Amino acid sequence: MALIERLVDANRSFMRLPLWVRVWLVFILLPANAATFFMKGTPTGSWAARTSAFIAAVNGSVILIQRGWGKALAVPHLFAWVPLLVFAARRVGEPEASRSERAHAGILLVVNGISLVFDVADTWRWIKGERGVP
Repeated sequence: MALIERLVDANRSFMRLPLWVRVWLVFILLPANAATFFMKGTPTGSWAARTSAFIAAVNGSVILIQRGWGKALAVPHLFAWVPLLVFAARRVGEPEASRSERAHAGILLVVNGISLVFDVADTWRWIKGERGVP
């Protein structure tokens, strides 16, 4: 029962996020990163699938613990996505990479790069004490 209550609270918190954040998360960020599991046969897909699994495990736990979507969720992205973006940037220009892998790496660069800008700002706010959950 406690898990269900945490899930309900997390969902309520998610629904209190601004609409543009929910659209970004559900229709852009999540699909771009979930697609990596279909590209696991490529170096970029393999790397991205591991980082996506890490983010899902860590942030899923944090969401349940704090019963919502707070700024703390940005912190793990810094550890996972910075190296991923460096790797993806190299693969975009790699002649041995297939066209689909280069496209996938490019999508990850754009989507996760944009997200990383928000993550840096949210991490800074979290460090400065903004620890609430909507």
